[in-house]
Amino acid sequence: MSCVLNAGIDFSCDDGSGGVKQASILIAQFDTISAYTDAAGEITGLTQDAGTYFYRYRVKPDNADFLSTHTVSDGNGTQYWESVINMQLIKMSKEKSVLMKLLASKRTVIIMQDLNDVWHCFGIERGCEKMGGTNTAGSGKVMGDLNGYVLGFTSKEKNLYEVDSSTMAGLSISVDVS
Repeated sequence: MSCVLNAGIDFSCDDGSGGVKQASILIAQFDTISAYTDAAGEITGLTQDAGTYFYRYRVKPDNADFLSTHTVSDGNGTQYWESVINMQLIKMSKEKSVLMKLLASKRTVIIMQDLNDVWHCFGIERGCEKMGGTNTAGSGKVMGDLNGYVLGFTSKEKNLYEVDSSTMAGLSISVDVS
């Protein structure tokens, strides 16, 4: 890759929105993705092992987000993106509790659609891991509190990726978790 700066950024329209679409979180096991292709930060092809799926997670509005931080080490000549993906699943159940353990047992790939209709991909290079203090289950204290789970995933990768619409159309997607 050339290290020559060859573009600028103009003003964008003031029509963007923060947040993640309600039914747009897809999670697959990292080791079931056998190949992907990217072009300038966009995934243009993704191959899943036969019989494997991305699973859709439905969350309530305003209950999911991600934050990607670009870290550069001048002394080491390195850089990477660390992304933290968070979501809440409402209403505790034994099935969801088992799923929380499974999600922590293997690295994952997570694809999320933001409210600007952009699909973002995390973990495609090295996987996302469910770890850290944001992974909780709780009953809530008063009637208006969350009864459910807060999930936190982290990935560290060389690149920050979006996914093109034709690749999204070709994914194998299975059951919803809500």
